[in-house]
Amino acid sequence: MLQRKNLLLWSITLSLCGTFLYGYARAPIKVRKSPSQNPPVYQTRGEEAYVRQAALMPQLRWSLKALGDRLEKRGKERLTLIGTLTQPADLQPVPFTAIREFSDRLRLTFQAGVQTRVLTFNGQRAQGIQGGPNSPDEDLIETMLYDTAEHFFISQMQGAATRSLGSRFRAIEDSRANYSGPFYDIFEVTAPVRSRSDAREETRQYCFNSDTHLLEVVKYGVMRNGIETHVEVRLTGWHQVDDQRFPGRIVRSENGTPVVTLILSSVTTSPGLDDGPFN
Repeated sequence: MLQRKNLLLWSITLSLCGTFLYGYARAPIKVRKSPSQNPPVYQTRGEEAYVRQAALMPQLRWSLKALGDRLEKRGKERLTLIGTLTQPADLQPVPFTAIREFSDRLRLTFQAGVQTRVLTFNGQRAQGIQGGPNSPDEDLIETMLYDTAEHFFISQMQGAATRSLGSRFRAIEDSRANYSGPFYDIFEVTAPVRSRSDAREETRQYCFNSDTHLLEVVKYGVMRNGIETHVEVRLTGWHQVDDQRFPGRIVRSENGTPVVTLILSSVTTSPGLDDGPFN
């Protein structure tokens, strides 16, 4: 009976709200909501601006502060990420090096069998040095760029359509008074994913931990061959490096099955450079 009731509530939520609140339940406390929604005004790279706290919803300013100041001040635009990557075709994790630069630019180098793969995205177009990118490559680029706190805040400055779905959602349906799991503030963003060949528009839910203010879950649905795939990206192991915070583990799952696992062993910040590694 309880399962039937939950399915009914799920159907009502989708039909009325048009959102993907997969499994989250509202905590029985007062909720802060923003009735307004930012209009979709997509800008080009030449119109970029650093993230300004004053331009954010008030509840997002704590999340920006929790990351450090790398999105607000010059000098830390480039991130060099070193770690291991695991995909379904891999028998074991393979090493990778990624250069990610403000905003939404990436150069990723990793082993694929006996070959070294290089994938790039210059803000407008994704390419593979040895060909491609193929669909798994696009998923990987998407998760390393779009499923991040950096992209979320950059999209706010670019005018992406955003609304607050509310505060302090529980991670699971649990009405017990002694619930001890995490609570989330959830924001829904609709914007094009330019790293994909079709540059399709997607609606994502970014779930920030209500207590730490750090991004922990990103959820969205994608259509493949007429069938919707539920994507969930989890960012865990947040740690501090030179007053900046980064996740240590990023896992992308599709319909509950992990398809990308990134383990970061080193993160270095540096100023942005016009040295062309993204083309």
